[in-house]
Amino acid sequence: MTATNPLSRSDAILFLGGITALTTVSVDIVLPATGVVARSFGVEERLGALLVGVYFIAYAVAQLFWGCFQMLTGGDWR
Repeated sequence: MTATNPLSRSDAILFLGGITALTTVSVDIVLPATGVVARSFGVEERLGALLVGVYFIAYAVAQLFWGCFQMLTGGDWR
């Protein structure tokens, strides 16, 4: 039995580029809203800037979780 790759090279590049763009767009959406979010929670605006840092930490933890999950399930995307 031979393993087949479900994604061609160009499909994989487009997929990974899309994931990267999604992260960039989400940060660009959140940055202007940090002051509004801080005021809505009743904290100082400088604490609202932590929103971006917390986002990146959550993004990193999610990638670690997903990578471990993929390894535990065999990492086969078929």
